[in-house]
Amino acid sequence: MSHIYDFSLPSLSLLPIAIPIAIAIAIAIAIAIAIAIAIAIAIAIAIAIAIAIAIAIAIAIAICPASASPSKS
Repeated sequence: MSHIYDFSLPSLSLLPIAIPIAIAIAIAIAIAIAIAIAIAIAIAIAIAIAIAIAIAIAIAIAICPASASPSKS
């Protein structure tokens, strides 16, 4: 336990293990970011669809009374 602060040999022996782990972590982070972006895009599309439906309903409500009773006055 006297060589706890001797990082020359342990770091060299751990490099083949540490590099794939670091690459795997980087890939996992990239995938997580991509999934987060995809979810954000999906939410944005859902909001846009909801707004479009709301506008269509509002237009339909605005048109229907006018077409149903044109001779209102």
